[in-house]
Amino acid sequence: MSLAAQSREIAYATIMADLELTSVRAVEDLLIECFYGGLLQGRLDQQASRLEVTYCTGRDIHPSEVAAMCETLAAWHKNSVDVMASVREKLERHKAQAEAARSAQTELESQVDAVKATIRAQQDAGGDNYGGGDFDVGMDYDDEKMRKSGRAKNKHSMGVGTRK
Repeated sequence: MSLAAQSREIAYATIMADLELTSVRAVEDLLIECFYGGLLQGRLDQQASRLEVTYCTGRDIHPSEVAAMCETLAAWHKNSVDVMASVREKLERHKAQAEAARSAQTELESQVDAVKATIRAQQDAGGDNYGGGDFDVGMDYDDEKMRKSGRAKNKHSMGVGTRK
């Protein structure tokens, strides 16, 4: 359990040396018992002769390990505080950008409304800037020449000349 707590990959040779086992089969049998007992979770890699640990049950620590554990926890706490500060900063930046985008959208909408009002006022006054107020200039439609497909008679698909 101590080896599994220290490393995520443990060579069979290391386990054999620490536990004074003489064969790989004895190591694998012990590890399988640990898996069934819920002490370890992992994978036995027989080709690489190692244990890949995904979980191990915690153990009581030796009093000499308390200082190192306190340092580890203090470093973890500092990193957590730094991450939270970074997230908070990014959130504030995102909120500011969203508010700026909202105000820009509102400003754009008001400009569009003003332009629309100006165009309506010009049209109501009869003074438009679009060639005499006729948007269909040069578009002569002859309903008698239109087929069901929407093409005029005597016109091919590109709209130029007659079909032969």
